[in-house]
Amino acid sequence: MKDNTQDTAKNNGKNTKKAKKEKIVYIDDHHTVANMNVEGMPWHTKSDPDPKKQPDRLSFKEKLALTLGAYRAYLPIVLGIGFSLLFVYLLLKLMWS
Repeated sequence: MKDNTQDTAKNNGKNTKKAKKEKIVYIDDHHTVANMNVEGMPWHTKSDPDPKKQPDRLSFKEKLALTLGAYRAYLPIVLGIGFSLLFVYLLLKLMWS
């Protein structure tokens, strides 16, 4: 019979057999991460928009709020560039006159 104490002394307490890795099981939930319907590919399907579904129309107040919000967002940038150009113009005019 083999003496197990000598085997454990050689391996310093490590198992000689590698532990089996647990296999990860993926469950398909049919969730699309990216649309793979690309033009030019053989599986491309042309989908026509649903004729029954009408696009949502914006009311006048919503359009006005959208437009004013865009102006309000760009106003500081436009004013900053305008005042910078005015400052450079006045500075150059003062230096060369």
